Formats: sequence, structure tokens, C-alpha cells
Amino acid sequence: MKSILLTIPLVILTGCFNTKTTEEKVIKPIETNSTQKKPLRQKISNENVKTYTREELLKRRQKSVSPTICNTSYTQIESSTPTTNYIPIYTEEDFVAEDVKPIQNNSFEQSELKDYIDTYFQQLQTLNTDGIVSMTYPKFFKPINENLFRQYINTILNSSQIAVESFKTNLLYLGDVYPYEGGEFAQIIYQSNITLNFLNPELYNDELSVRVLNNVLVNKYGQENIKINPTQRTINIKKEEKLLAIKERNEEWKFIGDNPAYRRYYPSVLPAGILSQI
Repeated sequence: MKSILLTIPLVILTGCFNTKTTEEKVIKPIETNSTQKKPLRQKISNENVKTYTREELLKRRQKSVSPTICNTSYTQIESSTPTTNYIPIYTEEDFVAEDVKPIQNNSFEQSELKDYIDTYFQQLQTLNTDGIVSMTYPKFFKPINENLFRQYINTILNSSQIAVESFKTNLLYLGDVYPYEGGEFAQIIYQSNITLNFLNPELYNDELSVRVLNNVLVNKYGQENIKINPTQRTINIKKEEKLLAIKERNEEWKFIGDNPAYRRYYPSVLPAGILSQI
């Protein structure tokens, strides 16, 4: 069987990088890349959804995790790749300790941050490379080459194998804003909902290859978060993502992904005051 490995670089959509140095406090719309060759076929705006409290979010996650790892449509097959049950991205230990006190003007700061989140989500939904880069925590580009990061995003837009049909983001959790020496930070959890279309007719064109793909993705994201339609040649992936929002010395809010791939860089990019609290 001729198989083609599908690589879905969703990690780049969970955090981002920034070279923007402007000191303006007003959030300005960011133009879509003029060089973007494959724009999304649909532009999806944010939906109004419930934002959960910390306690509600943890209860919600406990109820939603399934003990199985395979869709009923496909059976698990033997593979050389070890499988593990889907693991939630957050537990009680992932949040700032409850005894840590938020800033006094928390409601105002949360409202301001929400405006930035909405703008950031728009950049993600349209895969606007410049917009994503401009709203990413800039110190993350010390260990990561910005140009390579841009190229990584553009591989999605220019791929001859897959196309992004739609991309939605729903904010689930906006945490309190906490102080640290030199600024403020907050934790964010959102759900991404992405639909991909297989462009290459040889890509997953038989039942066995589709079943293998399904099992790999279910194992990674959870049974309830994967839908594959072999007839329409589409795949829908839901994923809950964590972000860290950081504002340094009254500058604009910036974002960085909060997951194992990003956390390995945290000690070299984040202020000590944040590291000691997360």
C-alpha cells in the first residue's frame, strides 16, 4: 500500500511570534498577506460562546474525556506506533495557584485583553502570517528563527496536499490578570475547529489508509474531536489550546502557546516573575 503521511502543523496555530516594536496602545487591524497564494475558502468569525470559570472548565473536561481511542466507524489496527489514551491539555496544576492574587483592576484589564484576543483569533482564522507574527510574544524569537517560523506557516497555505476549508476559534476560558515585576499576564483556553480538504487524489484514497489516519488522530486529539468524511475528502479536528498572554510595562498584549512544545523554551524567554507562578 502506498501511503502518504499527513502532517498537520497545528502547533503553529496555538502560539505565535512577534517582531512588532510599535508603542501604540490602539489595536489596529492587520492586513492580509499580499503574498498569500491560497486564502481560506471561507472566513469564519468568532461565535458567541460561554466562557467557563476555572472550576466549570475542569468539570467540563472530566466529563468530556472518553476512555476509548477509536471512532465507531473505524476499528483499531495493529501499528508499530504505540498508542496512548487521549490526555486533557489542562488539569488543576496547569492553572496559577488559587492563593496567587490578581491585580486590583482585574475587570478592566480582562476587558482590554479580550479585545486583543479577538484580534489575535482573527489572525489565526485567516492564517495571516504577518498578523500571527506581530501578536506573538517577541522574546520567543530568541531561540526560534522568525523567518523559519513564517515559512512553516506558509507551508500550510501553499500545500499541494491539503487546503484549509475553514478555521474557527471559540474562547473557553479567560483567566484573571496577574501581576509580575515588569508587567501582567493571564491564562487563556480556547477551542480550535479546523476543517481540511485533501487536494491530492492519491492521499488517503482507500479504507485502510483512512482507518490508519483516523486512529492516529483519535489517539492524539480524542475520539470526540475527530471527524473524517472519505466521500467529501475532508477531515475536521477540534482541539482545546492553551495560551499565555503577556503585557510588558504597559505595552500591547502578546501571546505564546502554552503546551509542552512551547514550554521547553519558557525558561529562556519568559520573565522569572511569570515562571515562578505558572
